[in-house]
This record gives sequence, C-alpha cells and structure tokens, in this order.
Amino acid sequence: MGTGREAPLPFARLQPRITRKSLTKKVLADSPAALLAYDLLEAHGRDLRTEALHERRAKLDALAASLAVDVLRVSPLVGAPDWQALGMLRDESRAASKD
Repeated sequence: MGTGREAPLPFARLQPRITRKSLTKKVLADSPAALLAYDLLEAHGRDLRTEALHERRAKLDALAASLAVDVLRVSPLVGAPDWQALGMLRDESRAASKD
C-alpha cells in the first residue's frame, strides 16, 4: 500500500482476506488492508479521552511512526477557521461522494 496516498479499493477486494484462516502472500498482495485512525482513545491500558485532542493526536502520530509496517495510517488533519467553514467542507465531501 506504500505511501498511504492511494485511493481505497472496493470493499469486495477485502473479502478474500476475511474468508481465509491463513493468508498467502498472494492474497495479502492482491487484497492489501490498513487501518485509518482518526483519534487515539486508549493506550497502554490508559483511557486518553480526557486529554486534549492535540495531545491524543501527537500520541497517535508517534504510534503510527513507531510501527515497522504500514498498517496504521493517520487521517489527514482538516483545518478551518470556524464551525461554519467545517460544515461547508462536510457538505462538499458528502456531495462529492454521491458522484
């Protein structure tokens, strides 16, 4: 899956992974999978939900960077000056997904 910039594959491509007890190199290559994380709510048995979002995000970034394999990806940050601008981004995203 490389850099994490590739578009998601159709869900049907994941099916061969789900239905097998053991995965061959071919199945892994043909049906790559990764986890896209948006937040880190618990780490090392500790609840992080009371920590500030920027602190949780820093811990999530560090966790993803510490892994030797590219299976945990961190969502891109979306910035906006206010709630109205974020609402417009959400609406644009929903409209684009209908195309």
